[in-house]
Amino acid sequence: MDTSDLEVESERLRLAAVKLEDAKKGFEEFSEKIAMYMRDKPLGDLDAFKKLVGEWIEKNKNGESWHFAIFDKKSGEFVGMGNVHKINTPTPGLGIWVEESSWGAWLWTRSCGSGDWVGEAEFGF
Repeated sequence: MDTSDLEVESERLRLAAVKLEDAKKGFEEFSEKIAMYMRDKPLGDLDAFKKLVGEWIEKNKNGESWHFAIFDKKSGEFVGMGNVHKINTPTPGLGIWVEESSWGAWLWTRSCGSGDWVGEAEFGF
């Protein structure tokens, strides 16, 4: 399933398939502190991050995953990124991060909650 145009909205958030224009903000916000317990680590420059986002866009088109940007629904501001990976397997996974300035606002939890019903509704798991 092509996920390159998939969007999900909750009461406070909009999760939208990642676009190349999301790369700059994602690069700026994905810090060592955010990545402390994650497999992925910040990349050294914006061009490398743009290349990675381009790869995510291709994976969305191919239906391998759904890489998305997270936006505050009220302000429209970028607050993080995430993905549903291994969509076509019995064990899909969910990865999400939110910018440090949004910590404590329950946005990570709300993003995961959006993931619960999008998995059932859109991906059948």
